[in-house]
Amino acid sequence: MTTSTEPWARVIRVVRDDTVRLVRIVTATDQDYEVAVAEADAAGGSVDAVAAYLAQWDRGSEADDEAALWPEEMPTAAELGRLQHQLHCARAGGLDYWLLIDHQIGLYALYRAPLNREETTA
Repeated sequence: MTTSTEPWARVIRVVRDDTVRLVRIVTATDQDYEVAVAEADAAGGSVDAVAAYLAQWDRGSEADDEAALWPEEMPTAAELGRLQHQLHCARAGGLDYWLLIDHQIGLYALYRAPLNREETTA
């Protein structure tokens, strides 16, 4: 395992287990996407800045419980990686997130592993 501080090294560590079903925290499109872009730009414009802005809608275990009602709608990181959008790993509030980005259609979607990872695997 690498100990590099490069961003790609963090991605390798975070995405190691691609069988964990992910909780969708929030999807931003249209005006919500534009606001998220502006807020992230004001905070430095990084993927982490986007995740930090979107993570304010993370309701913790409440989001996990809600997602568990429809586990078939919980993608894995591997499934997200096969989509035609950009997939980035980010860190906000001490949690690791997956951020799906498509600037052409104006889309941000933020995901994270359940807080209790044993709950959901593919």
